[in-house]
Formats: sequence, structure tokens, C-alpha cells
Amino acid sequence: FSQSWTGYIFYVGLMGIFSVVYLILCYVFNIGDSERELYPSKFAWFVHQKDLISIVILGIVGFIGLAAFKGVDGVLGIFGSLTSLLSLQSTSTVVGGFPNVLISVAELQMPSMLGAGMDSFLLANSNGVINGIGGIFVFFAGLTVLFIFAKRIYDSRNIKPAGDTTKKPPKSQRLSSSKKIDNDRKFKISLGSVSKFAKDNEVTEAKRLNLMFATLFIVWVVITALAVSRGSRFITTIVLPFGLMAGIFVGYASDYVKTKLDNDKMLMAVILVTGFFASYPLAAVTAPMFGIILFLLIAIAGGITIYGLKSSKSASTKVPIKKYVAIIAIALALITPTVCGAYQTANQVVPGTSDAMWDSMLWINEHTADNTVVASWWDFGYLFEIAADRQVVFDGGSQTGNSRAFWLGQAMTTDNMELSAGIFRMLGTSGENATNTLTDYTGSPGKATDILINILPKNAQDAKNTLINTYGLTTEQANTIIPLTHPDNPRPVIFVASSDMLQKAGWWSYFGAWDFDKQNSTNFNYYVPSQQVTVEPGSTGRLALINESGLEYDAVITRGTGNNTTTGHTEAVYSNNGSLLKVNGSEFNPLNVSRIMVIENNQLVKNESIAGAPSDSNYTLFLMGENNVYTPIIMHNKLADSMFTRLYLLGGMGQNVFSMVHMENGVSLWQVNYNNTAAGGTSTPATSNATDGNIATTSPDRA
Repeated sequence: FSQSWTGYIFYVGLMGIFSVVYLILCYVFNIGDSERELYPSKFAWFVHQKDLISIVILGIVGFIGLAAFKGVDGVLGIFGSLTSLLSLQSTSTVVGGFPNVLISVAELQMPSMLGAGMDSFLLANSNGVINGIGGIFVFFAGLTVLFIFAKRIYDSRNIKPAGDTTKKPPKSQRLSSSKKIDNDRKFKISLGSVSKFAKDNEVTEAKRLNLMFATLFIVWVVITALAVSRGSRFITTIVLPFGLMAGIFVGYASDYVKTKLDNDKMLMAVILVTGFFASYPLAAVTAPMFGIILFLLIAIAGGITIYGLKSSKSASTKVPIKKYVAIIAIALALITPTVCGAYQTANQVVPGTSDAMWDSMLWINEHTADNTVVASWWDFGYLFEIAADRQVVFDGGSQTGNSRAFWLGQAMTTDNMELSAGIFRMLGTSGENATNTLTDYTGSPGKATDILINILPKNAQDAKNTLINTYGLTTEQANTIIPLTHPDNPRPVIFVASSDMLQKAGWWSYFGAWDFDKQNSTNFNYYVPSQQVTVEPGSTGRLALINESGLEYDAVITRGTGNNTTTGHTEAVYSNNGSLLKVNGSEFNPLNVSRIMVIENNQLVKNESIAGAPSDSNYTLFLMGENNVYTPIIMHNKLADSMFTRLYLLGGMGQNVFSMVHMENGVSLWQVNYNNTAAGGTSTPATSNATDGNIATTSPDRA
């Protein structure tokens, strides 16, 4: 386990906390394998308990065993690993002055208790914590079991032994051997005995075991609930205790229905309610008819067995069949949401990549030098390393404690193509060494990045003079920085632009526009439709770009009959009737456009400001048309001239710093041409993976 997931230490810590809490409760409630009165003091009694001895021995052996592999500091660091979980959210925004890319990881976002919608609490999915554990009924079942456990601990605190149990009971009260075996195998802790727990001698004799399980589940739920509050990825840790408690609940409920629930109306109510909980997920996930059929089957079975077979009893157990129908309905109410949720998830799963992306990486592997570095956003980093067999600038293992997110975001957001090339030259050859060294010299990461943004587009001599004359560095310091920012022989860099990065622009622009003084940023987005629209000459077409909360934001495309007559604008309308959105009687549209770009049949035919656009217009409408079929994209004006827009949407026109060397469906590869920049620098293909300094990867296993 530890080799496949470093987070295994969570469960080691969980068991350690459970052991400590269990021992404390044993001491408080006088619960042990021998009686307190047999020892001169409570402490003497406690230290002789086999539970304490076994846990202490296990702790010593475990410490020695882990220390042999991890060292003493490594074992003591376990506590730091666990406590760092508590500060995961508070420390995730900034690391060393730089924005921490972990805040963009969906699994680390704070989860909601329930997904959106009134019916969400009945479903099992990944939209919320309660959905993740199996729905509201599983949640209720788990809390019920926790309550019973807690009550049993409280009720058992003063229970004394039942007395001498070696004396045989009267002959009339003796049980047969087979009956004794059956009783031994029964689950003794039933819901029906809660009210008379203190008088139950059988449970009294097992109170130590009851405390152990009660403590385990309570600690397990509390610790995992705390973990869930740190990020949605930890929902998986709370599923297991609630799943086990749901199973225990079925045992409790079964005992209660068999022994206590004799009112037919209440029994029918239980069947109908649990039938609804069982059938609704089936109707919501598959088809309404399936849910209706299941509900009718449960209701009819309940009605027949309650009102049509009143005297019917099971021959083997003497329990009426109607009670078994209720028990089955309870079990189905717990099971159906999770089964339907698994079915829904399985049908929604799609590959994390595509043939186009994989084939593009194979092209890099076959057509580039071995020392080529692949640059793109972090989430496909491992895929690039495997398929292309090349190092990358950014991957899943380099998400924290460094400046990569800022520099990649800066390279894609800026409209200065030479700055983008300079960033890739620096990251591809010396990694973060220049940033770290300059931060040491200036004492400020913000100052260091300002300096680098200034000097990266310049040639080496001008950059050196700027460091000395403008920023006051010594000649020795400048001589240390320049080889890191302007290496004589920079490694070749291939930038990967892909369609998925349109949806991720909000994050990479956020990191690229980071304000080091305010320690925050603003994000900019592309709004991309899921469909296209056909617009014939002389007609108008409309396509929704965003549809949420009863509102639509549409792109309206109008074509004349002559050349270059295509134009467009955006409208905010109500989804139900298509009327314009108005606030205080005036039209309101937060996505008003002030600029339009039109590409028709691979030619840029229009790139201009829109006359008379509202003063608060902050967006650009990009129209790509071919054979009367148009794809509209709205982007923030900050992205209209960005490196990514110019390469991916405009095909690299109007610049020669980046050359497209390969293209697949939705993926384009761009070679950085250092010789076409003011900084210059020839990259000579190499035949080895030798690196110079802290290169683009963060650890040898990703080289």
C-alpha cells in the first residue's frame, strides 16, 4: 500500500488515534478484561489490561520497523504529515509568494454537503459529501448506528458482572447444544435491546468489545469528516465507515422489525417510504418506468403480505413474511442509490486523453531531439513524458512550492511573443534556478519576476546591463543570472496547444496575471459552445454559449450577401421565453463585446473594434466559419491578443517566433524559434537526455 500511495500514513494515524482514544475511554469507564476491584488502584488495574500491553508492544515494534526504513526523523515526521492536512486549505493559495497551482485541482476544492437540486439528496454520485457516501438514507443509517454505539458506551459505564455464570441453570431453562450454537452465532447487539441495555447480562459481558467497535467507528467518522473538510478527494475515505455502518444498520433494523414492529400500518408505511428511496434513484438514473415498476413491486408485495396473508408465517423462523418484505425494502433503499450511482458514473467515464493527443506525442518522440522539452499546462505532463519520452516543463508532481504555474500562465497570457519564447528558453534549460537565485538576491519573488519579465525578451548583453544599471545587481550576480536566463545553447522546446486549454484558461490566466503585491489575481475565460450553427448568406443565426440559472448568453451571427459582411454580437436572454435580460428597465449583458474577429475559410477577414459598443464591454467575439457553418467563441479582451489565442485560434499568423510543426484534431505542436527573437540563441539537437542544472522536471523519476 505504501508503495502505491504515500497517503497510506492517513490510516496509520487513524489507527493510532483510535488506539489512544480507546484506551482513554477504557480507563474512564472502567472497562477491561478484568475487574477493577481486583487491583489496589485504578492505575494498577489499567496497566495490567491486555489491550494496553498489546497496543504499547505494537507501537514499539512499529516504530522500530518504520525507523529501519525511514529513519527516526522519518517516523517522527508522520505527525507533521497528518497535522499538515489541517492547514491544507489555508496554505494552498500561496507558496513562497507564488500562486499555488493546487487551488486549481478539482479534488482539493471544498466539497458541498449535497449536490444541486431538490432531488440530489436521494442520489449517490460525486456532487457532494452525502451523495458520495451513498445518499441521504445511507447517511441517516450511519448516524443512527453512531448514536446507538454512543448510547451503549454511556449505558455500559456502571454495569457490573452478572455474577457466577458457571452454575448450571435449572433443567427446564437449559438449551440444547444446537440452540447454544445458534445463539453464539447471533448478532447480540440488536436495536431492540437499546432501552433495556443495562439489564442485558449478555451485552454486559461484552461491553469491552462494544467499546472497541463504538470507538473505532466514531473516531473513524470524525477523522474522515475532518479530512473531507480539506478537499473533495477525501470523500473516498468517509465512504468505507458509512458503508460498513449501513450494513450494521440493516442488522439492527432487521432485529427491530422482527421483534418490535407489529403494527401493520407502521409496517406498510416503512415499506412505502423505503420503496420510494429504493425506486427514485433507478428512475432518475436509468428511466422513470424502471423506478415506477420497482416501487409498484415493493408496494404490492407489502400490501399482499400485510393485508392478504395476515396469518402467513415462515415455517423456519416463525417470522411473518410481511416483515421480510420490509427488511428487503430497507436493504434495497440502501443499495439502489449506490448501484445506480456506479452505473451512472461508469456510463459517463470517458478517456482522459485522445488519439490526437497520443499521436502528437508519438510524433514528438519520432521527430525531435532527445533533449527536447515539452511545454504545456501541468495536467497532461505525465502523459507527455510517457508517450513522447521527453522531459516536460510542468507535470502533476511539480504543482507546489515553485513558480512554474506563474511562468506557464504568463507565457500563454502575454501578448509579447518574445517574452513567451524567453520564458520557455529559461524553463526548458535551467528550470526555476533563475527565479530562485534572483529571489535570493532581491529578497522578493515579485521583484524577481518583474526583473525577469523585463530582461527575458532582450539579448544577453542588454539583459546583463539592465540587471546592473537598472536593478543594482553586482557584476558577479549578473554573471550568475544571465547563463540561467540566456543560455548559449538552449534546449529545444515544443509548446502543445490543445482544445482542452480553452476551458482551462480561467486557471492559467489567473496564475499568469498574479499580483505579487496584493497576493491575488483575476482570471479571464473563453466561452466555447458545444455545438455549431449554420448561417446562410443574408440570414441570422443564434447559438447559446452559456445556459445557467434560467439565463442564456447567446452569440448572434448576421451575414450579408457580399464579401466580408459577417458580423455578430451577444445577447443575454431568459431561457424560458427568449426575452432580453433587463435590470431596472434597461438591457443588461455582462458579456457585451467590443471587438470582433472573423475567420472564414481559413482567412482572417475581420479584426476590428465594434463601433458604438457599450463602455462596459470587455469581451471579444471570435467567429470561425467554413461552408456556412460557424463556431462562435467569446473571450475576454485580455486574451484576444494572447500568445495562446494567436497560436491556437489564429493559427500563428502575424508572427514567426513559433512555428507549427505538427497538427492533429484539436492539438497543434509549436516549435520555439529562438533565432527569430531579439535574445537569439541557437538550439542544437542533442542525442542524450543529459541535463544542465535543475531542468524542466522536478525529480529523476520523471526524467
